Amino acid sequence: MSLLHALLLGLVQGFTEFLPVSSSGHLALVPWLFRWDDFGGDQALENAFDVALHLGTLLGALAYLRDDVRRYGTALLASLAGRPHDAPSARLGGLVLVTAVPAGLLGLLVLSSTEDLGDRTWLVAVALVLPHHLGTENVLRLSFLYLSTMVLVSLVVLTGWAGQVSLGQMAFLAVGAVAGAHATQSWGADLLLAVPFAGICGIVAAMVVGVPALRLRGMHLAVTTLAFAVAVTAYLLNPRFFDWLPSGRIERQPLLGRINWESSFAMYHVSLVAVVVTFVLVAGIRRSRTGRVLIALRENEAAVQAFGVSATRAKLTAFGISGFVAAASGALSVHHQQAFVIEG
Repeated sequence: MSLLHALLLGLVQGFTEFLPVSSSGHLALVPWLFRWDDFGGDQALENAFDVALHLGTLLGALAYLRDDVRRYGTALLASLAGRPHDAPSARLGGLVLVTAVPAGLLGLLVLSSTEDLGDRTWLVAVALVLPHHLGTENVLRLSFLYLSTMVLVSLVVLTGWAGQVSLGQMAFLAVGAVAGAHATQSWGADLLLAVPFAGICGIVAAMVVGVPALRLRGMHLAVTTLAFAVAVTAYLLNPRFFDWLPSGRIERQPLLGRINWESSFAMYHVSLVAVVVTFVLVAGIRRSRTGRVLIALRENEAAVQAFGVSATRAKLTAFGISGFVAAASGALSVHHQQAFVIEG
């Protein structure tokens, strides 16, 4: 890689990190637009450079915000030690710490290895104890982050395993939210039925994107999925244009007609169970023939086809699994927020 390219990508990383769009996406788009091939297909080297850029951003942010970091960190430590402290600063420091939990769970449970989930049960134990030491507001935030982690897992299946670039996961989430809300509010279905129904709707939506995308690769596929997400959020599922979409308060109906889950504490446990079940199911798929085929497809599509495996079916399977998980998260998220709100 030339020094000029490294400097330009560093500037892109620095300027886009603070935008509400992934800076990693910009780091992939810029070389594609200018047809740079600085890494020669060496994925490990490219990942190392990406990590180095993010580390530089982190160090720059810490240097710029050093006074705030020192104030919040000192207040948090004083609060934990029982010494006099600034309560608002300690609270904000605690929130920053808490919001890192789902990302850590995802890194330990999925990215490192999904096959040894059974050895990570201590994390589940920590997650069960954690809400007893948090306020209602923080419990709701943490439970929503668990549901957001499910969307990340769906992206791991589609992009991490099958190598299909997608920028449309939030569209699948929106489809699941609408389907889940309709199932419980209009039809009176139990949440345990509404979530799988939303997942099936997510599979259908994924097929809508997946079938045309079979002929596309790389950034062309990313742009296609992004166009689908924009169409869904800006028009197709926007309450400004259609009055049949869920409106008003989304009530949390008792599970199985008996279990009340209206409280934030109960919602936390529903979210925790959902993300744990997602991890277990995805780990099972990863160990199965389907998981092995998807990863082989990412590595060498021609070799997979040489063994008589249909690449078309494998790609659609990846889209289907990803759409199901993201839509299931949407069904739970709309009940977590108790409202269907979409911006577009």
